[in-house]
Amino acid sequence: MYFKKINSILLIFIILSALLFSSCSEETSEPTESPTDILAKIVSNFPDIPIAKATYFDGADILDLGYLDPEYAGFMYMGEYIENFTELDKLESYAIRIPDGKSVFEIHILKVRNLSDVESIADMCRTRVNILKTGDIAGYDPELFYTIIEKAEVYTVGRYVFLLSTTDNDAAKEIING
Repeated sequence: MYFKKINSILLIFIILSALLFSSCSEETSEPTESPTDILAKIVSNFPDIPIAKATYFDGADILDLGYLDPEYAGFMYMGEYIENFTELDKLESYAIRIPDGKSVFEIHILKVRNLSDVESIADMCRTRVNILKTGDIAGYDPELFYTIIEKAEVYTVGRYVFLLSTTDNDAAKEIING
């Protein structure tokens, strides 16, 4: 009788531990949609989003509006024109939305070829955030600038790296995590 009680208590403890462990270890799985599709969903969630100056996506030809010149990418991400900016070679696909003029409302969705390169691409995006923070855009609309830029973040899920500089990054993450 004594052993049955101990076994019952032990069984309850094991079941509760398993439930607790499974709820704590829940991970977000990598998105299955393309960066372009994810970007479209995020943008549609923000009705007052600033007008886009440029939208870059993989597969655009050199003369297309969506083409991201590697040298310009070096400037955008590192703050200087880099003739052989090879970081783009680490990407399988991407979709980037840059606002027009007086805004820091940016969304970068970068799908990395190899998981081992995720951290270097995330660092590249962190450098972009730092460039935005030190830019002169704050002088145009300081209140909106600090509302957005102080919350700008680099977020990774699997091989995806997201630079989110929006008015509601949590809403963007909900879309990303489906």
